Amino acid sequence: MVSGRPGHKTLVTLAVIPVLLLIASMAFSMDWPVENGRYNYGFGAFRGRFLPGLELPLDGSPVIAPDDGELIFHVTGSDILGSYPVSGDSLLVLQHNSGLLSIYSGLVPDSLTEYLKSFRKGDILGKSPQKNAMTIAASYMFDNKDRRFINPLILMPPLKDDKTPVLRNIALVGEGQEYMLDSDRNIRQGSYKLVMEATDLSPGAMQSACWEIRILIDGSEKSRVQYDAAWASGGKGYLFGSSSIAESSFFAQDGRISFGPYNFSRGRLVVTIIAMDYAQNKREQSYSLSIF
Repeated sequence: MVSGRPGHKTLVTLAVIPVLLLIASMAFSMDWPVENGRYNYGFGAFRGRFLPGLELPLDGSPVIAPDDGELIFHVTGSDILGSYPVSGDSLLVLQHNSGLLSIYSGLVPDSLTEYLKSFRKGDILGKSPQKNAMTIAASYMFDNKDRRFINPLILMPPLKDDKTPVLRNIALVGEGQEYMLDSDRNIRQGSYKLVMEATDLSPGAMQSACWEIRILIDGSEKSRVQYDAAWASGGKGYLFGSSSIAESSFFAQDGRISFGPYNFSRGRLVVTIIAMDYAQNKREQSYSLSIF
């Protein structure tokens, strides 16, 4: 996966990136589904499982078409797409000239613009439910060719953002032990997973995942993920185009994200975690450990 600043006008080729984010000849951006780029939870947030899209505000906001497109599917009730649940009181799918699909679930059924078959960028598709509704409204971007959900931040206009990611509840877990790195620096030798909460406090959102997370041990990179895509194969969920990590192994039981395992031998070492959001705000935390 290409590293560096992932701008919304990035040009990519299939030879460089296995996930078809943008066709190499295109340089475009899509509109946010809700005005001012507001959403409650972003791509990669833990919502009982990895969220492969955006949870929209529950305030009756108009939800708009991100780009010109054709209505290819519409139903009220619930359905399943690519083994990821897309549930709610409605499901609407637009196909765009780029080959991407935009998918909307949980919009108020009576608000849907059913009489239109073609939409222009900015046309109203429907409305999100009110806060007291017993449902969730969500928007997804889906690469119909490679059958993968794509992080909308790659395609939408960037938002002004000067907040650094938040890292907390960082621990080494293994050998029947959990060591919280904020307080435990003497660790028994063995094999451990590194677990943590890593969130991006994006503007207009309650919570989102970071764009990139790197794990370094004594300055050497051991793990790296970029929150670019999510997909299903053989009934199992997979994450991150360049890493293809099984969703079931990425989350600990309590919802913290998990890296490793790493084998620690006796001696001293430094574990460094670097988290970067889409706007390139960076958080770096290091822990000097004594392994006995």
